[in-house]
Amino acid sequence: MDINYFNPRDKIEKHIYRLPHWQQTGTMYFVTWHLADSLPKSVRHKISFQKQNWLKSHPKPWDAATSKEYHFNFTLPLEKYLDQGAGSCLLKQQKCAAALKEVMLKYQDIRYEVDTFVIMPNHVHALFQCLDEWEIQKILQQWKGVSSHEINRLQGSKPPLWQEGYWDRMIRSPEHLKRCRTYIRDNPKKAYLRAGEFILFEKKRCEDTERGHMS
Repeated sequence: MDINYFNPRDKIEKHIYRLPHWQQTGTMYFVTWHLADSLPKSVRHKISFQKQNWLKSHPKPWDAATSKEYHFNFTLPLEKYLDQGAGSCLLKQQKCAAALKEVMLKYQDIRYEVDTFVIMPNHVHALFQCLDEWEIQKILQQWKGVSSHEINRLQGSKPPLWQEGYWDRMIRSPEHLKRCRTYIRDNPKKAYLRAGEFILFEKKRCEDTERGHMS
């Protein structure tokens, strides 16, 4: 796969849904989304308020230092909270995680190229690149919508499965890509997960590492 990195000199499309998102055709993204019950409303509101204030004084595009500051102030605290296992953690169940994996790979090499992803008990991290004119928000909408229907069917329930929105970062360089791959690969270990509690996919090795695949 030819990796396309963020180029601040190329055309950038902007859209806002709860948070501002930037898109550049064909760019590699690191994206995180999580289950609806994994963050209490009070925590969501606090993070959102702090983030909106920070963004007002740090408009995009960001340089590497500003991107690192954002990651330190918002991404790391959020992911540390999620790794503590808040909420129902439905994705610990192999049938639910497997259903999501199937949805995420359904249009592999057609609408997108997934490089790496990990399905954690209450959230997902993914590295992928959109193909042709497919947009990141439409791909996430399909992944979340179809998986929500299938997982709720498996569970015999109809609650909102996913929290609205997602966190995304465009990959800026080979070094940035390497750090994101390492983060995804190491996330289960940092969260003290055991075999049978997550699924890790890595296309670059042409195989699935399904330590979370329960027999």
